[in-house]
Amino acid sequence: MQSLDYQAIYAQDWTDGNKYVYFEKKSTKNAEVLIPGQIPEDYIIGAYVKNEEDKKSLQELGFDRQIEVYAELFFG
Repeated sequence: MQSLDYQAIYAQDWTDGNKYVYFEKKSTKNAEVLIPGQIPEDYIIGAYVKNEEDKKSLQELGFDRQIEVYAELFFG
């Protein structure tokens, strides 16, 4: 089983003199958060969102687990 590269996942930027390495670092973060198919609901213990508006939207959809605003995890 492969383990997650948390240093890459939580990197604050992907600056690199080599543009190919830069894009590889940046795409690693994207790839680490995508889950193919679906997972059982019981596996979800909470969610991170970009801002309070997204938190409110998720709550309005009926999400009943912990929601934390953590803008640094998101692009843009």
